[in-house]
Amino acid sequence: MVEVLISFVAKRFATERVEQTIENIKGHVINTKFANMIELQLCQSVVAEIKYQLSCIEIKNKSEEEAKNTLQKGLDSISYNDIRNEREIIFRQALESNDYKSILKIFNEKGISKTIGEFMGIKNEEYQGKVITLLKGECYEEIASILSAYLPDEIPR
Repeated sequence: MVEVLISFVAKRFATERVEQTIENIKGHVINTKFANMIELQLCQSVVAEIKYQLSCIEIKNKSEEEAKNTLQKGLDSISYNDIRNEREIIFRQALESNDYKSILKIFNEKGISKTIGEFMGIKNEEYQGKVITLLKGECYEEIASILSAYLPDEIPR
């Protein structure tokens, strides 16, 4: 869903007015998908953070009493309201900024690519398959190069 990949694919599909298509897709992702799912996304983000903080509480290799005390201290340090408020600020600022890249960083919706095909003159459900076909075929190097910029440094290129 990164802009440079959308542009590449739109050009390959001979989409007219590529820049307008990209703007339409960005508007769709921001204003239709993210804006309508922000509460669900926020809830999922809060739950993930709480799970993470719980997983950081180290209680193994301790006596039962030490484990109970450590667990209680860890639980006491987790504030649902603080986490929610912190995350809500991040989500609302991203939405208000209308910044596509910022929203992509926090928007956890794997199926979003199944909603943009119509902007390129194909069925929504065909988009992913067509991109995979391009990736498996003649466009492997170009798409791999585009995507490599978004991969962690630990992944060899």
